[in-house]
Amino acid sequence: MLHSVGDTYCGSCGTILDEPELQANYHYEPNFQMHGNYFSHSAESPSSRFNNQWSRERLREAHSLISSYTSRLELQDITERAQRIFDDYIHKRMEEKCVWAFGSILEVRAGACVFVAAQAAGRQLFLVQISRLIGCNVFVIGREVKQIIRMLDTLKGLLAEVDKIDPTLQAETTVNRVFGYVNKTKQDSKFSDDVLQLTMGVGKTVRAFPRQLLDFMQHNESLRPRMVATTALEMEFFRQCGLSTGINLNTQLCTAVSLAIEYYYKVDSAESCTLRRGHRDVIYKLVALPNGTSPITTARFAARVHKKLLEAGKTVPWLTKDVSIDTATGHLEDILFCCQQAQAWMFGVGRLQQLKYRVSPSASDNGDLADVRLHIPNVVSALSTAPAFAQAELLRQRREAILDRVDQDLIAIEESDGTTSLDTTNNAKSKANAELEIEKRETRVLKRLQRLNVIDRNALLSLPLHTLESILEAASIPRKDGLELDTPTVGPKDMTNEELSAYLY
Repeated sequence: MLHSVGDTYCGSCGTILDEPELQANYHYEPNFQMHGNYFSHSAESPSSRFNNQWSRERLREAHSLISSYTSRLELQDITERAQRIFDDYIHKRMEEKCVWAFGSILEVRAGACVFVAAQAAGRQLFLVQISRLIGCNVFVIGREVKQIIRMLDTLKGLLAEVDKIDPTLQAETTVNRVFGYVNKTKQDSKFSDDVLQLTMGVGKTVRAFPRQLLDFMQHNESLRPRMVATTALEMEFFRQCGLSTGINLNTQLCTAVSLAIEYYYKVDSAESCTLRRGHRDVIYKLVALPNGTSPITTARFAARVHKKLLEAGKTVPWLTKDVSIDTATGHLEDILFCCQQAQAWMFGVGRLQQLKYRVSPSASDNGDLADVRLHIPNVVSALSTAPAFAQAELLRQRREAILDRVDQDLIAIEESDGTTSLDTTNNAKSKANAELEIEKRETRVLKRLQRLNVIDRNALLSLPLHTLESILEAASIPRKDGLELDTPTVGPKDMTNEELSAYLY
């Protein structure tokens, strides 16, 4: 080896050699004391590996990535904590003689450190947000998060709570239990497809479905990471739609896994199939048995989810035909993606055009598009043509104009306790006057809500008028008409009908 101008050359062929690569590779150690151990790491200390020029460059790159992630997530106060966690994690890997201390995907480890730092600081952050930020599978990030928490002694407090930090971290366990049950059907007769048979009177197709489902799961075990990622997106959908309130976490996970199995069974099947209620009950039973939940409870919660999927399907522009409960799951990834984009646009987060988007198989007849990744996809720009977006855009523009006038006090509307309603008995009232009355009513509601400070500006721009009026009515109830809602001793019998409605709904 020859050394010149900071580079190392091979004396025989003249190839430029990378010094860190030489330090990290295995080599034969002809030492009598190492008898029986044919391979060993180089004797370089962790501190020297950490401080060489190549490691310092990788550290600077990782620190800049962490700073970028925290600023985009508006969590700048945890930047230094995340950088320290990353440094400690790399030191620990070097002490354990890991060949690739930094890893092949630096973005994944930087994002995982940001997530761990946010949880250690008590900040609300979800794995799905990190996944969308860096364009990586939730399954991969979850594995890295668990490894960081287990390796660092300073995070022992989070080790016991690793599965409670984010529900998506338990998705891998739930999916693994299902595949473990499927593998047992090959060896033990008590785990046969007869256990999945329904006791109700069903047709021939449903009676043959358990065997078909088990064969599909046995021959497609490679779908496990994709099912974990889809389950995580569904859990985020449950949280955004308010479906997770009051529902057991295990039931939510089983329902999400069941919908993921149904989706991939439809997408990867050779022939186009439509799963009916009997088929879905078999899937619920398959997921519920190894996870200790009730198939009936899972089916009831899944019925609520299907209704929400039908509503969220309106945000998908290319779903031209009518989508029913039996066919909604076949467009699961499209609905989840477009619904997330719609909510981000409605609440002022932006179109997120820099997001890496994987085209789902249901968006095209060609299933090979499943692994295609597009930057600034045409799908995002096509969302503006959906009917839901057109209505939301008109509503948002009108609300922005009204709020600007309210903020500048350019108009004066009388402050009356009564509500303004349209005179439906006057047939001579023109359409322009009707719209003017609606605008006056809307302006009055927005102005009062702004004064009460009960709701933020983004919600004022997006919520329907009748919802805003209900919030205003509930917030404007005089104290003499009923007790305060936050009094510990108050109960439903002590409330008026308006208070009870505001409290429950």
